[in-house]
Amino acid sequence: MEKTVNQRIIDLRKSKNLTQTDFAKKIGITQTSLSQIENGGGMTSKTLQKIMNCFDVRSEWLIYGEGDMFKSTINETNNDLITISRDVFFTIKGVLIGKLGKNTYENEIEPFFPKFEAYSIYSEVYA
Repeated sequence: MEKTVNQRIIDLRKSKNLTQTDFAKKIGITQTSLSQIENGGGMTSKTLQKIMNCFDVRSEWLIYGEGDMFKSTINETNNDLITISRDVFFTIKGVLIGKLGKNTYENEIEPFFPKFEAYSIYSEVYA
């Protein structure tokens, strides 16, 4: 059975030989919150980002269980930022299409996206 994000957080904490209290302090949450997360509770994307940044953890491993636990190069850090930027862009795009409709989005909103850095990065790397 594939592990969950919550179980991978436990694996990460144990690999660093940290108590729940020490791990929680490093990422700026309470021990109680970490305990809830480790026991299957939900967490914010901000908490996930803090974990990835604080411990140099690869997003693919933490979120999907793919690849190595830790980042090994600066390129991987940049790729994580591009992935997050892409995901945020498509989330915003989906919300706007849902609220405004596809035609309004394409005619009135989309022409402005090339001005945003996240979109430009995405266009250059994934186009």
